[in-house]
Amino acid sequence: MCDRSHPEKVAIVTTSWDDGHPLDLRLAQLLASHGILGTFYMALRYNNFPRMSKEQMRIIRQMGMEIGSHTLTHPILTKLDQSELLRELHESKTILEDMLRESIVSLCYPKGKFNRRVCLATAEAGYQLARTTVAFRPEIHFDPFRMPVSFQFFPHTCMVHVCHALKRGNLKGITNWCRLEGRT
Repeated sequence: MCDRSHPEKVAIVTTSWDDGHPLDLRLAQLLASHGILGTFYMALRYNNFPRMSKEQMRIIRQMGMEIGSHTLTHPILTKLDQSELLRELHESKTILEDMLRESIVSLCYPKGKFNRRVCLATAEAGYQLARTTVAFRPEIHFDPFRMPVSFQFFPHTCMVHVCHALKRGNLKGITNWCRLEGRT
């Protein structure tokens, strides 16, 4: 329950799930049974595993979950030329909007790879928010095209966390992680 006398202390909790595997339907059911919402990012033509059907996506939406884009083919966006980049962003958004008959406002960068050019193209494609993998950043105010995550539950090694933090200049995040892990 929110303490309305101290609005600056309101916590926002979201969960996000990438790629659009059919088993995400079961995950959405579990989250909903506990009153937890999530965003499910769909890669529409990612052939590494089965993809969720249009009907399964609609069921997830009916549970109150958000559907976001994870591009068409799950490419590393920073490696694409401008026309390929815009195609991945625009077409995935349009296809999802046509399937679900609603606006798609969020994107998750495949493999967490983004740069200034990708962020600008994401805004140009009409998204309002893009999630990154910049970890352990609980602040409420952030660039909407560089949305960090507070916690990451994938069992990365310590070295992976440190390397990611160094690549992104995320000293604050790695410091938070070390404090949480009791490493400082």
